[in-house]
Amino acid sequence: MRLPDPERSYAVLVGTGAYRSPELADLPAVANNLTALAEILTDPALGGLPAGRCVILDDPDVRTLYRTLRRYAAMAEDTLLVYFAGHGRTGLRYSELYLALPDTDLDDLPVSALRFEDVRDIFINSPAANRVLILDCCFSGRAIPDMSGPDAIMGQTDIEGTYTLTATSANDLALALPGHTYTVFTGALLTLLRSGVPDGPELFTFAALYPRLLHALTVQGHPRPRQRGIGTVDRLALTRNPAHAAPRPAASPQHPSPPARHDGAHGTGSGSPSPGLPEPAHQPLLLSGHTATVYSVAFSPDGRTLATGSADETVRLWEAATGQTTDILHGHTNWLRSVRFSPDGRILATGSDDGTARLWEVATGQTTDILKGHASHIHSVAFSPDGQTLATSSADGTIRLWVVSQPHPK
Repeated sequence: MRLPDPERSYAVLVGTGAYRSPELADLPAVANNLTALAEILTDPALGGLPAGRCVILDDPDVRTLYRTLRRYAAMAEDTLLVYFAGHGRTGLRYSELYLALPDTDLDDLPVSALRFEDVRDIFINSPAANRVLILDCCFSGRAIPDMSGPDAIMGQTDIEGTYTLTATSANDLALALPGHTYTVFTGALLTLLRSGVPDGPELFTFAALYPRLLHALTVQGHPRPRQRGIGTVDRLALTRNPAHAAPRPAASPQHPSPPARHDGAHGTGSGSPSPGLPEPAHQPLLLSGHTATVYSVAFSPDGRTLATGSADETVRLWEAATGQTTDILHGHTNWLRSVRFSPDGRILATGSDDGTARLWEVATGQTTDILKGHASHIHSVAFSPDGQTLATSSADGTIRLWVVSQPHPK
């Protein structure tokens, strides 16, 4: 099991969210799919690809898409990853699949959409040892027999070293629910890659990822994803598993305690902690309650309360001395990335992947303000020393300053 070689691999992420045809509804969540997946693939702690080797094509035309795929497929030596999200449409033949693009006209699919057969040919001609295709579109399961070669129905030629993961079977529709940040299939994939699996392997191979993705989708009644791997490519890892627990080192043999240090006026000469410092903790408190990865923690100024923000879309407040939950704050509709207390401890600020920051009254747990303005995920929030200004940073490339008493950007 291994990750793609970062210096010999390319990822091409393609999405179409805006369509000119009235017969094809816009898919605003697709742009969020691309941004979030690119962040994971290029995160040094997860995918590890250099930013220059992860290419995003947002709403491309047919010629640009075809030329870009062909270019990077020819340059990839170790791994080629291609992802597409958007509408998929079928042709006259049962196995025909077209990837719909902004100018696609359903009456002229062969000249206004990208034929999947062309994608297949690009994969065949790529020198990459591993070729991975992820399709989040309607009828995407039709790509699986096609990626098995022209004689797949007769069980003959397979394209060695390919792995295909699709959102649906050959005849099912992929889902993009109104108001959701991501499409259903990609959202489930992102949750797994970001949150990880505590009892899972260190590396998220496709063989380890697929059964968990299948369960996450089908248990909610969503379309069943499909996969097909040829050769050993399914043992290739997409990312590291962020929830994997590293094995603990073996306990060292017990030795007598070293003699107490004497550092003049700064030492006590007795081996006990200096005045004012807490006694060393022999057994750390374990705070349990969140159901997904915890991304941020912050102590209140007086040290009595701990706030935590999680991928389960909640903020929890804990009594620091006991580890007991004192409140659960609901309101965000996506992962919580950052939590911070105001200098006086009365207000908690939170930032989320839903693109908003919120201000909460700590005493009541009520939202006092919702700060909207960023065009993408909010990664960090911070109060000024006087508590009058809140700074937020976002994946949209901007930083905003808000007047807390009148929460609008400065």
